[in-house]
Amino acid sequence: MNAPLARASDEELIRAMASGQTQALDEFVGRYQARLTGFAQRYLNDWAAAEDLAQETLLRVWQAAPRFEPRAKVSTWVFGVAYRLALNEFRRRGRLARLQGRLAELLAGQRDESPLERLQAGQRLERLNAELARLPQRQRAALLLRVDQGLSYAQIAQVMELTTAAVESLIHRARQRLRRRLGQEQA
Repeated sequence: MNAPLARASDEELIRAMASGQTQALDEFVGRYQARLTGFAQRYLNDWAAAEDLAQETLLRVWQAAPRFEPRAKVSTWVFGVAYRLALNEFRRRGRLARLQGRLAELLAGQRDESPLERLQAGQRLERLNAELARLPQRQRAALLLRVDQGLSYAQIAQVMELTTAAVESLIHRARQRLRRRLGQEQA
């Protein structure tokens, strides 16, 4: 690349990234990280998730750089990736909220409960969700893919690009951690 990276176009940076130049990635991240985080923050209304989404977007751009074909502006492509990730996160949150609602209904509908018992069931569900959020990312992902999405261990291994044994281990450790943390609450 002839021009210094700071003056390179986005397209030139993508080509440099495709050839493995990490300095080009650094420049690209400098240009886009704050903008992507701001977009995701406004879309998801969650700062931590927005930061994660911006990093995931930049990682995907880095990985896809060798296959990039300029059909539109680079910024359009980058924000398209970010939008699809944000939309997936938004949908996931909606599914999770619906699942939580169904679980709460099932817990409440198991027997005639007093208002206090319904409140306690809701609190247990909130605690479970909080503990799920505290799991390491890969453990949480594997467990949710199994429990929430009903995927087999082999399917999860494909999705997460792991071995089946690694998926089994992640799910086992996630379940152990949840049992330990939720069991401590009752003790």
